[in-house]
Amino acid sequence: MRPESRAAVSLSFAFACADGRILAIHVSSMEKFWRALLAAIGARTSARRALSRSHGRIGNYEALVQTLRPVFAAKPRAYWAEQLAAHDVPAGRAFHPEAMEEPEVKHLGMFTGFRTRATGN
Repeated sequence: MRPESRAAVSLSFAFACADGRILAIHVSSMEKFWRALLAAIGARTSARRALSRSHGRIGNYEALVQTLRPVFAAKPRAYWAEQLAAHDVPAGRAFHPEAMEEPEVKHLGMFTGFRTRATGN
């Protein structure tokens, strides 16, 4: 396993929203959280089928990130935080860009290939 593998195995994500603020999501392997995420983002039926194959989520983590990134980038963090909370999706706001510089966060590879307007990282 590589450091970034932990994010894939736990199905943890961190996305920059339209306002450049960061939102972290952790849907783990529980099907109810994954289905709630799909409902919160308003995934259409075809996308739901493609994204709902539980056996492929971990193996296709990078593809999921690439698929979900523009979804979250389309609206501000407050909107997504409200939507995720309304659907009972485990998520949290990352308030400080410095969070990406924490040693444990770097070790876990939580922000691999991630850029924000605030930090340029």
